[in-house]
Amino acid sequence: MIAACLTATAVFSGSVAGNFVVGPYEGRTRILQWLKTLWETQADQRRHCMMNILVDDLSGLSAVVLASLFLTGAENGLARVIATGFYRFQMANEEGVWRIADIYAGLDTGI
Repeated sequence: MIAACLTATAVFSGSVAGNFVVGPYEGRTRILQWLKTLWETQADQRRHCMMNILVDDLSGLSAVVLASLFLTGAENGLARVIATGFYRFQMANEEGVWRIADIYAGLDTGI
């Protein structure tokens, strides 16, 4: 499911509270490998709740999308806030299908 959302050359990078650099992970295959490894270390069920979504610089072939992030985790019947922050997506229109070409995650707090 996630693979279909990414371009083949997508890049994922980010920063946690300005103290920890994430990536860059380059290419769909590498991003998916990294996510699989990351998910295997998480005991809780994560939800990336995106709010205040803004589409900017929209053209027929590309767009920039900004979203506020409220990241939660649920485990043993309890939910908690993991982090807050934002996502910046650079989107590419590939033959009529919008895919993510670049993701930057800026987290305000450590995970």
